[in-house]
Amino acid sequence: MVKSILIVDDEVAVTLALEMFFRSRGYHVVKAFHGEQAIAEIQNEQPEVAVLDLHMPGTNGVEVLEKVREKFPHVKVLVVTGYSDKYKNDLERLKPDAIQLKPVSLDQLVNTVETLMSSSSERSRGTADAAQ
Repeated sequence: MVKSILIVDDEVAVTLALEMFFRSRGYHVVKAFHGEQAIAEIQNEQPEVAVLDLHMPGTNGVEVLEKVREKFPHVKVLVVTGYSDKYKNDLERLKPDAIQLKPVSLDQLVNTVETLMSSSSERSRGTADAAQ
């Protein structure tokens, strides 16, 4: 099964670098450069994990996280931000699946994504087993 990930960051160079990194490891990668695009891509693509920057113009990452929790609770969200204090209360309320502070190492990022995907697929297998 192809692993599906959404990268959301308004910094184009960051988004493109992460896209190349994850594609080279066999992931299906969808990217978004702002919040509105991220919500549309989540609805269309249903990725397993969204790697989400918080500080973006327009619809910010907190608003995206709110929509994901409300409409797409099966999508795991890894928040990657350099603004942890600014969004502390929002993050406590919305409980992303993981948080990493920028700058983040690629090894740390891929390990966290893999962990989130593993927990997601284990939960899916448990649901399928229970239905039998």
